[in-house]
Amino acid sequence: MEGVISLSFANLTEVLALSGFRELGVSMQKVRRALEYVKREMDVDHPFATQRILSDGVELFWEYQERRRREVVLVNLVRGGQHVFPEAVMRYLNEIEWGRDAIASRWWPGAGEPGAGQVVVDPRRAFGSPVIVGTGIRTEDVFLRFSAGEQLSELADDYGLTLEQAEAAIRAEAQFLEPLAA
Repeated sequence: MEGVISLSFANLTEVLALSGFRELGVSMQKVRRALEYVKREMDVDHPFATQRILSDGVELFWEYQERRRREVVLVNLVRGGQHVFPEAVMRYLNEIEWGRDAIASRWWPGAGEPGAGQVVVDPRRAFGSPVIVGTGIRTEDVFLRFSAGEQLSELADDYGLTLEQAEAAIRAEAQFLEPLAA
């Protein structure tokens, strides 16, 4: 398809993290400085797709555990690796489900916490398209039929969904389209 941008799941989670950092007020200049530091000092392919990147709304931090003292340490990526206290970090990407390796494994858009929503983006399901939890039904399919004028109750019946699930699919797709409308 012409004009379609293809992202890996790691790229998607990095875009989500960047969006969250921008929403918190972190400037692009600081983001660039942080990425330059990570590239120069660390061996990490997708730093914004890890659970180790944190923000307080002003700066970006990297969380790691020191081997010799076994304590969690935060470094300020924007300020060249300066050590900071964990209390300074105020927010995680709450909608991301993290794997044991601290890499993003699933995204629960709009849920506020992993596992709490009706919609999930899982790179192992539907080629990473958002789906209604427990069904494999792509939210885009429900949304397109709704946008074409089909009744919500008919869609729910056709797909074997509850009205709540069908509404969640439509809300999720509308949420994905919001930035494009701005």
